[in-house]
Amino acid sequence: MTTNTLPKPRKCSIRSAKAKACRLQNKLRDAIRADNPDLDPADVLSCPMGSSGADIILTPAAKRVHPYSYEAKAHANGFAKAYAAIDQAERGDGLMPVAVVQHDRAKPLAILHLDDLRELQRLARKAREACPVSFLP
Repeated sequence: MTTNTLPKPRKCSIRSAKAKACRLQNKLRDAIRADNPDLDPADVLSCPMGSSGADIILTPAAKRVHPYSYEAKAHANGFAKAYAAIDQAERGDGLMPVAVVQHDRAKPLAILHLDDLRELQRLARKAREACPVSFLP
């Protein structure tokens, strides 16, 4: 009797997984630096792997112009449902796709593409410069 068994998915090594996460952190760090050219590169640093706290370390000067905290997660396919939700939100109508997901008894999360987040941050920065009021992020 034959059984229909699928091959087990190949797991990547711990070293490979850490390298993938490190590349994502560096991509995020580089994007923040590119979007905030007035900051010194030392104002925006990628946290060493395995450290506690935010993945991107911002100096007080950087926090004043870029008030965001980041956690970068890289998985081979652990976010497939989130990507499917974003794909469904992309309808080709020119609007920015946002997927909203929620676990039971947890706050909903909004998911969007990194480039779209950067555009929203650019618009917020422009609004702060035009109207420097304390309630704007």
